[in-house]
Amino acid sequence: MPVNFAYRNVGIPDLYRRGLRPETAPLEVLLVDIEADLIIRDGSQVVMSEGLFPVAELARALVGWLGQLHGDRDDFEFDSMSYADVGEVRIVGSVEGWRVGSVSEPGSWTSPVGWDVLVSEIVQFVTAVRKDVVALGVEPGLIPDFEAGPVVLRLMDGLAVLGVITASEPSWTVPFTGMSPIPSPPPTDRTGTGSGGQPRC
Repeated sequence: MPVNFAYRNVGIPDLYRRGLRPETAPLEVLLVDIEADLIIRDGSQVVMSEGLFPVAELARALVGWLGQLHGDRDDFEFDSMSYADVGEVRIVGSVEGWRVGSVSEPGSWTSPVGWDVLVSEIVQFVTAVRKDVVALGVEPGLIPDFEAGPVVLRLMDGLAVLGVITASEPSWTVPFTGMSPIPSPPPTDRTGTGSGGQPRC
């Protein structure tokens, strides 16, 4: 089933209790104080549900993760100022695809999906959060715009290609001019799956 990032009840009540305004508050305060009820689903199954979650901080972190070059991108582990533990949201790659889960729910993961499916869902989530951030009176630059990048590198049919992530979906270019085909690397399983096929946490 497809992975889905959803949220509701976005707001900044703590910001006003601090006596701050969204137009002038420091970046680190905005990232912590823009909160919503986050729900990550695998089809109809709820994999993670967390109230008062720092969705702007998560969106910003996801943009940075997608902006890394293909060869430099590790699994995503959300390192939030609001949580003591790293990985309240995790995205882990394996030979089967990409799964989403949380250290708070170690036995619960989404089904594996392809990279393009994952990127498309992340882009929709980030775009929605950015719109709500602007509606709250915060500068949109708090969350970088996909349409200004990032440009990412991937292998497609054995060739290196550039991709530009837009607000709608990833758009892949033709292979680099003059580049030779690059053999696809052997698949690796970075989830550390056991005999049952589930990631070890």
